[in-house]
This record gives sequence, C-alpha cells and structure tokens, in this order.
Amino acid sequence: MARCLIGLGANLGDRQATLSRAVAELASTPATVLMRQSRWYETAPVGGPVGQAAYLNSALTLETSLNPQDVLARLRQIEQNLGRQRKVRWDARLLDLDLLLYEQLEIDTPALTVPHPRMAFRRFVLQPAAEVAAEMVHPTTGWSVGRLLAHLDESAPYVAITGFSGTGKTSLAEAVVREFGGRFLSDPAADKVPWADDDVQAEIELLSRRAGVLARKGWPVNVAWTVSGFWFDQSLAWAAAWLDGPGQATVVGAWQALRCEVTAPRLLVVLDAPPDLGSLGTSSHDDCGGVQENWDAARYGRWRAALDEQTRRPDQGPVLHLAADDGSAARAEVLAAVAAMR
Repeated sequence: MARCLIGLGANLGDRQATLSRAVAELASTPATVLMRQSRWYETAPVGGPVGQAAYLNSALTLETSLNPQDVLARLRQIEQNLGRQRKVRWDARLLDLDLLLYEQLEIDTPALTVPHPRMAFRRFVLQPAAEVAAEMVHPTTGWSVGRLLAHLDESAPYVAITGFSGTGKTSLAEAVVREFGGRFLSDPAADKVPWADDDVQAEIELLSRRAGVLARKGWPVNVAWTVSGFWFDQSLAWAAAWLDGPGQATVVGAWQALRCEVTAPRLLVVLDAPPDLGSLGTSSHDDCGGVQENWDAARYGRWRAALDEQTRRPDQGPVLHLAADDGSAARAEVLAAVAAMR
C-alpha cells in the first residue's frame, strides 16, 4: 500500500464538525487505512478576499491501494458530499482537502499536481503535517517535511526573485517590500560600471558584488523582509548557456568560494519567461547573470534548463515557479507565499 499525506482546512460554519466528518469519510474509504491525524491548528487566512474568518487546519496520513488520481477523486467526492462549492480562488471555504504527498511521486497534469505546488513554504500546511509525517520527503526539494518547517523558523526572512531579463523581477520585489515592509536589494548587474571584455572575469566580478550585497555578516536582524531582484546562484545558469567547459569551471569555482558567505533565501521565486522570445538579441550586461549577447532560442533553452537544474539542488529549499506574463497574478502569488511563511 502507498502512503500519502492529506491536508485539511475549513473557515466556514462549524469547522471542527465538518473536518471531523471529512476524516470519518476518509477513514471509510475502501482499500484505505487512516494512520495518524494531527491536532487542530487555527491559522489566519492567506490570500483571497479580505475579511475571511480564521481557518482550522489539520493533516493526516493514509495507507491506500488507490492510485493518486483515485485518491484525488475521493477527496473531491467528500468535499461535495459535505457541501463544498468551488467559486473564487482562495475564498472562504466550508472544506478543503488536498493531496500533499503520495509516496515519492511527482505528478504534474492539469488535474493533479503532486507534491502540492505550495506546501513547501506554507506554515499552516507544514505545521500539522510535521506532527504526523515529519520524516516524509518532499520529492521536488528532497527535504523532509520536518526540515521544511524548520527552514521557516531558522532561515533569514529573505526572498530572492530570478528569471530572464524583463520579466518584472524588480517591480515584483518592490511590491512585496511595500506590502510587508523591509528592504529591497537591487541587482549589482544593473549598475553602470565598466565591465571587463572577458565574459568570465565580468561574471566573477558580478558574483563578488552580489556576494557583498547578500553577505551573512552584517545581515540585519530587525528587518521584516529582504527581497532581491536577483539570485546569487543564477550565475551558474548563465555560465552554462554562454561559456565553454574551462570558463564554466572558473565561474563555478568562484561561486563555490563565495557561496558560504552569502545569505540563502527562505523562498526562491522563478519568473518563467513568456513563450514569445522575440525580444532576444540585446547586448548589454543584464540581470540574467552575465553579459547578454546574441541570445537566441537555443541559448535561452540552455540557460532555462540550467536554471531549472540549479533550483533542484539538494540544498536549495522551497521554490515557487510563476508565469511572468501575468504580473498581477504573480504579485498575488508572492504576497500570499510571504504571508504563509510568517
């Protein structure tokens, strides 16, 4: 039988009665055994219309012979049985049941995404989940549920935003700072400085400048949030797109020497460029990580693949991928993510 992790929440009506009925229905599911359930947690609503009541959240583990699609179908059936109506995203709800993890499977279809795409940085999900399944591993990050929760408590309140040039990283970062307070860190790549003719040396200089901005030593402890419109590790993706083997090795060596001095983000936000790449081809030092010259679809593809690889490193932590062609939706997602990490 497969082990899966379910998240439960409600903020309308008799929340505990509704959730208890949902647990009972889950326990009666054929070919399924209810293993553990967390206690109830009351949490503030995140995202959605203002004025919502507090949520009651819990988590439970099941062992089941059902496949993930059938588990999802059962969750939706229970929601419907108990009166759930889906109208507005993140609106108040009578009942919310989410399939968070199903063993170590990664599924990404229009109907089902596992792991749940936002569970890795939501405290209201991780706190009850860690009570019943702290050792379960989130396969996308490679971190256990317990480690993800500890990360929210132990990491600096810092969000890094990365993506291709022109995707709106700066405006998004500034929006977060306006909402929650704190400081915005602009990318040193945007400074008007005389870059070296040698791409490798220019990138090493940029790494040094970024490391200075993100230095652990002297990082303020009394600032609500720090948000940067760049990510220190994005230089590795640029090197993979632009440099040959020796050049890449030089940049990687410089990155390794500096990385231990750099503050790691609590959350990395990746803005995915829209499908239209017609703007490629400029030739100035940009915020993708290096000197942007003659970008074409093939080189962009290498850069994007390398960036994806960097976001999945075992030590990276939570990552939120967002479409860059809808600025208002990206802003709502990031504001909700920051609120959920507090």
